[in-house]
Order: sequence, then C-alpha cells, then structure tokens
Amino acid sequence: MSMNFDKIFAAGIFFMLIVISFNFAYSQALKKSDVDRNSENCDEKMSQTSMNLCAKNKYLKAEKYLEKMFQEIIKKEENFFDDKKLDKESIKQLKLSEKNWNQYRKNYCEFVGSRFKGGSIRPFAYWTCMNDFTRNRTEELKIYPGDFL
Repeated sequence: MSMNFDKIFAAGIFFMLIVISFNFAYSQALKKSDVDRNSENCDEKMSQTSMNLCAKNKYLKAEKYLEKMFQEIIKKEENFFDDKKLDKESIKQLKLSEKNWNQYRKNYCEFVGSRFKGGSIRPFAYWTCMNDFTRNRTEELKIYPGDFL
C-alpha cells in the first residue's frame, strides 16, 4: 500500500510541475506577443508592461526624428550663404541651448514619473512625457528662426 501511495504522490508532483511549467511558458509567450503586436499601436487593450514599452518606443521614434531635424538645421546653418550663415560661436550656442533643453525635458519628465513612485505606471508616465516634449520641440524647430532670414 505504501508503495502505491509513493507512486501516486510522485506522479501528482510530476503532473503539477508540468502544469506550472506550461502555464509559465504560455504566460511568457502571451506577454511577448502582446508587446510585439502592440509596440506601435498603443490604442489596443494591453498589459501595463506593454503600455510602458509602447510609450518608450514612441518616444524613441520621435527622438530619432528630432535629432535628424536638428542635424539638418546645423548643416543648413554651416552651409548657408556667407552673409547669412551663423558663425561658429552661434552654432555652439545653438547646440548648447539644445543640450540644456534636453536636460530640462529629462528632469521635468522624471518629476512627472515620480508622482507614480513605486507604481508600474511610472515608466509609462515618464516615456509619455518624453514623447510629448520631443514632439513639441520638433514642431518648434519646424519654424526655426533661421528660416525667416
């Protein structure tokens, strides 16, 4: 009788381990597909982790575009007609102002995120703030003052 009990007990433990392993693997697969599927489309229902990643990806895309636009402005100013192009000191000032703006954006968005300290929504708040600031800055640079000269 004792031997049958040991076999049944061992089989039960083995079965539970298989079920736990399957559940873990399945949940990981769902998370991964949720993130992959929604990394660009943040309008669908998704987990908080997926929303955080989606917000970060949106920011990274906006940041890449902003950086490209800023480099085009610098290149334009360096190659402008001699009487209208910025001198090296002015270009240095433009770059410094962008660096200071980047630091302000980061500091402010860290403050926004800190309002949710300890919560899973904190990264979402931070990356959304970074994206909003970046998109607004891109719009500002579209009406860059050098275009009026």
